[in-house]
Amino acid sequence: MARLIKTEKEVEGRYTETWIVVEEDALEQWPAGPGAVVGRPAPKIDGYARARGEARYTADVRLPGMLHTAMLRSPHAYARVTRLDVSHAREAPGVMALLTPDDVEWLSAEPPYEGHPVVALAAETLAQARAAL
Repeated sequence: MARLIKTEKEVEGRYTETWIVVEEDALEQWPAGPGAVVGRPAPKIDGYARARGEARYTADVRLPGMLHTAMLRSPHAYARVTRLDVSHAREAPGVMALLTPDDVEWLSAEPPYEGHPVVALAAETLAQARAAL
């Protein structure tokens, strides 16, 4: 028995729907199992800590010497950066490093899509990184 399955794919912020025809029933191929996990409630180990706001997330981790990054992203697709003056950003307080398209190839002076990174910088705090942009 054939079935239609609808899938959704996201690439660079664009969503497309695709219908796939499946000839066999994929669920019949799996052997019967004990059912110890599927279909039963699973306790959240850190559920109470999350509900009380006490859970620790990666954003809460502060290590000595840790830097925060910010990226200047292109507002347009297929644009061309004709002039890039980063002198003020380099001299901004807390900025430790700044990369442009001349430094690394994953930054582009001709961004292929909206939101592609053009400039990346690292600073001592996230507020300093955002202010320098």
